[in-house]
Amino acid sequence: MGLDPITFYSAIQSKGLSRDFLFRVTNITLPPNVNITEGSGLIYARAASYPGRIIEDMVVNSYGQEYHLGGRALYLNAANYRIEFYVPGDFKLRELLESASRAAHDKGKGVGDVGAGQTGSIGLKGLKGPAGQETGPITLEGAQIRTIGEINYLIADGIGEVVSFEVTFAYQKYTTDQQSIGFG
Repeated sequence: MGLDPITFYSAIQSKGLSRDFLFRVTNITLPPNVNITEGSGLIYARAASYPGRIIEDMVVNSYGQEYHLGGRALYLNAANYRIEFYVPGDFKLRELLESASRAAHDKGKGVGDVGAGQTGSIGLKGLKGPAGQETGPITLEGAQIRTIGEINYLIADGIGEVVSFEVTFAYQKYTTDQQSIGFG
């Protein structure tokens, strides 16, 4: 049986609905020594997403009965997690991300070593409620930079709009509220 309209609207009124601007990137830590915080560039984070997770179905047969059990955990866009940034006038954010890219892969070879702790993390937080309280932290663990997008300028036809660029990361798992939601 469905909810009646009064119950539905009362629930919406008391809890509200999440909005597309109620989410933020709190920190990005990448090897070797890149630590980007709100004071050093995250204020320019324009768009990011709350990560998704899938539990694969694992079929087990026993005495003619089929059982569906939780298998490994997969993380949506774990190889292609995107954050879009505005370009600050001093390009410092871009320079920090470039140095992390060079640390992950330089001179024709990958140099990041997941087993030796040479990966980073990305901290995320949502905002909720009418007073903007924060949700528990989300941490993308084992993060490494993959792509730094181009910055497109319209030299002849530009109208003075702020430019942005996209950066993609790979990560291994994410955790929430200090609990591991990890490797499947």
